[in-house]
Amino acid sequence: MSMSRLNVIPRVSLSHSPTPLEAMPKLSKLLNRNIFVKRDDCTGLSGGGNKTRKLEYLVADALAANADTLVTVGGEFNQIMRDKRQLQQLNLV
Repeated sequence: MSMSRLNVIPRVSLSHSPTPLEAMPKLSKLLNRNIFVKRDDCTGLSGGGNKTRKLEYLVADALAANADTLVTVGGEFNQIMRDKRQLQQLNLV
């Protein structure tokens, strides 16, 4: 799916994104390739990354449906639970 098609799907921003790419010069030299690391630790949330991006779309859908509760499932140490404050600000907790 192209990015332009993704941009039409409603989304609520819960993080500082896009996160930067950081060059890895020593590894790049060793492998003779340009290697970069996506800095999902820079999202501003405790865990960041793919689960936060998924939640941004789920929250937008819940708000569009006038939901007052959002139920999501994750492991015992799932970062979504740690970032509950943002959902509280959206009145979804």
